[in-house]
Amino acid sequence: MADDPKNNAHGCPSKADVVCIHYDDLVSSCSSQPKSRNMDNLIEKAFGSNSSSLGIIAITNVPKLPSLRLRLLPLAQKLASLSPDQLGEITVPESEYQVGWSHGREKLEGDKLDYSKGSFYANPLTENLAESMLERRSDCMDSNRK
Repeated sequence: MADDPKNNAHGCPSKADVVCIHYDDLVSSCSSQPKSRNMDNLIEKAFGSNSSSLGIIAITNVPKLPSLRLRLLPLAQKLASLSPDQLGEITVPESEYQVGWSHGREKLEGDKLDYSKGSFYANPLTENLAESMLERRSDCMDSNRK
């Protein structure tokens, strides 16, 4: 691995590019049928098993991002100040913790749960992400049975 000219002395890729997707392209790919093959390729490039995959995608040219960021960041303090009962109210187990509050649900090594951080997951493209995810999962399952 370290002998590969694309890798550094530690065996890591010496150059890896962050995958960037223009906001308008992302939105149009979400609403188009059939799904964009190019978008699938970009996601695979970002999160695939290739050694140059960083596991990150940057969305560029997001409209009104500076003002949205200014509104969102102060909410982190409010979230951090919620009681365990209040955090429980915004936990969505039926989404497999991909929506709402998640703490101690992700695994880092084997079956060891990660309690060192908490995450709040949201999706700006839909008001009810859990319902949307369950519908998509159902659609995928139905199409696999045919």
